[in-house]
Amino acid sequence: MGNNHIKSDVIKRVYPSAMVFAFLRDLLYRSSYQWIVTNLINKNEVYLKKDVSGRYHFYYIGALLSTIISHPFDLLFTKLTSQRSLRYTGLFNVITSVLK
Repeated sequence: MGNNHIKSDVIKRVYPSAMVFAFLRDLLYRSSYQWIVTNLINKNEVYLKKDVSGRYHFYYIGALLSTIISHPFDLLFTKLTSQRSLRYTGLFNVITSVLK
């Protein structure tokens, strides 16, 4: 991927908005993963005593659901950071254009 043609003023204007989406994406992913896995393990202790590998199934389910939850923020982050000319100017602009 060549980003040779991206203007520096585009990067300077988009960077703060993109970092908000990156922060929300990471925060949502990590917190939802921890919450999902903890709840699955706590509610299924009887199952875990019977099946030792069941814990790994809960980790996979937690990772899948967390990815689904945080994907919209990753999409918005990618839209903002991959533009070559100033197409999206801020948070609300990129959200409304993606929702259309």
